[in-house]
Order: sequence, then structure tokens, then C-alpha cells
Amino acid sequence: MPSPLILHGTIIHSLSLNAIEFLPNGLLIVSPSGQIHTFLKDVPFSQVSATLLSLSLPFPSPPVKRLNTGQFLIPGFIDTHNHAPQWPQRGLGLGLEILPWLSTLTFPNEAKFADPVYAQKMYTSCVDGFIKQGITTASYYSSLHGEATKILADICKEKGQRALVGKCNMNRNAPDYYRDESVGESLKVTEEVISHIRNIDPTGELLHPILTPRFAISCEDELLEGLGKMAKDDPTLRIQTHFNEAESEKEATLGLFHNFKNEADLYESFGLLNERSILAHCTIMDDYEMSRIETLKCGVAHCPIANTTIGGGFSRSYFVSICYLYSHTLKV
Repeated sequence: MPSPLILHGTIIHSLSLNAIEFLPNGLLIVSPSGQIHTFLKDVPFSQVSATLLSLSLPFPSPPVKRLNTGQFLIPGFIDTHNHAPQWPQRGLGLGLEILPWLSTLTFPNEAKFADPVYAQKMYTSCVDGFIKQGITTASYYSSLHGEATKILADICKEKGQRALVGKCNMNRNAPDYYRDESVGESLKVTEEVISHIRNIDPTGELLHPILTPRFAISCEDELLEGLGKMAKDDPTLRIQTHFNEAESEKEATLGLFHNFKNEADLYESFGLLNERSILAHCTIMDDYEMSRIETLKCGVAHCPIANTTIGGGFSRSYFVSICYLYSHTLKV
């Protein structure tokens, strides 16, 4: 059985976007289930024993771990945009534009996740790696494989990482070896993944499914319509996709969807923009699109490294969206 944990020392956390609280004598008590039982802000170490006795804890009190000078506790990091199958290729292809980067490096790598043994190994390494970095919550794109996506969810549950986990939907503009067989197959596997995640965590304490159209370039209209219908029929489903990531991506998208002049109207027309949406990158944004996603209460997952290495660039729109990021509350 897991043991409770009691820590005393410096605790730093945010009260808002503009305020940080620094607590040199914080006392944190974590229950055997891993949940915060008690958080006291000002308890000198000399008073810890008496304080613990007064609390009448419902579990045996373990020895207190006292943080040394220079050590401190902070809340876990939240990663709002992460491609779990890209863990094995981290650091590679940083000089490529987004579309060549996908075709020459990323799609061949992600295709390997058709093998459940490989998926188990890589996803275990991925989740362990992120937890080690202090990421306690992540919004994950899996590969397009249903079995691999279920494995990723299982690993997050086993290791106690809070996560949104989604099967990547993509049935066009990808190599034959790495695309959904059909619209029907893509939607069916998505439903199976959603069911699996809800079966292993019925209360949603740690895990939630998330609809994951990779981006409009890789999804036919019918597939986007099907995912939009899922989102409409189930108001608990989150949505994540890439949005205005690079000039080349934006041009390719609008070249496929001739009836639209921008990505905001495109995704909204399919029912994929709302307060449950996480839009990754958002570097090439005009005033209309920023106003639209603000009105629809979408979340923005800004990714500085990707934006500066695979075609996002330092355009005026990039800096405008940076300003937008820091003036709005982002949510998972």
C-alpha cells in the first residue's frame, strides 16, 4: 500500500497570472492515495509535531521530510500540447519546414507504433520522462493506432499522470502506410479509444479522452464532420488540433478548403471550436481570428521551440499571438 507523505519547507505557487506566493514554512500532507490532505502556509518547523497531533490524521503519520536550504516545492507543470509518439525523435529535424518534417521524419517514426510492444516501450519511456521533468498533467496526441493509444492511456493511469489522451485522426495527405483506412474506420477506432479510457477511469479522476484531428490537411470533410458531431453529442469531450502553425501549413489548408479565407471559420464550421478546444501553435493569426477564438473561448497551446524551428518564424503575427497568450488565461 502507498504511504502518506509529509513535507515541510519552502513552497512556491501561483495565486493568479500576476501573483506568486512564497511560503518558507509550508507544511504539505499527502494522503496514501496521492491527494493533498492538508496544506498549511505558516508552520515553523519547531511546531510541526504539535500541529500533526492536532490534525488527528486518518492515517499513520510518517516521518516528516524537511526540505533543505535551496530546495522548494512547486505545483506540477501542465503540458497542453504534446505528441507522445514523437518522444523517440526529440531533437531531430529541427531545420525542416513543417510539411517536409512530417513526411520525411515524423510519419515514418509514428508508423512504428502499429507494434504494441514498441508502443509499450516508447510510451513508458515518454511518460516516465515527462514525470521526471515535473509534468504532472499532459494533453497527448497519440499515433493514429487505436491499440497504441489505449496503451498510452493505461500507462498514464498506472503512473498517476493526469492526461488527456487522443487517437490522432488522419485519412488523407499522409503516406499509405500511415493513414486511417477510411472515415468510418477512423471514427470507429476513436469511439473505441474513448470507451476504453472511460472504462479504466470511470470518474475521470486522472484521464479524459480528447478528439484529435491532426489538422485539416490530414482530414477529409466527412471525417471533420464526424468528429464535430461527436463533440456536439458529448459536451464532455475535449478537442485538440493544430491551428495556424506555419505559413506553408496555412496555405496548404486554405488550398484544400476553397470556401474559407481563414482557419477559424473552417474549424468552427465543423463544430470543432469551443471552450473545450486546445489550439496548438497559433502563430499566424490576424485580428479577426484572435477575436473569433476569444469569443468562442478556445484555449491556446503556444509552443515556442516548434514555432521557431519548423516554420513558425518570427513574423509580426507571431509576436501578436505572443501578446495574446500572455493576456488571456489558458486552460486544459
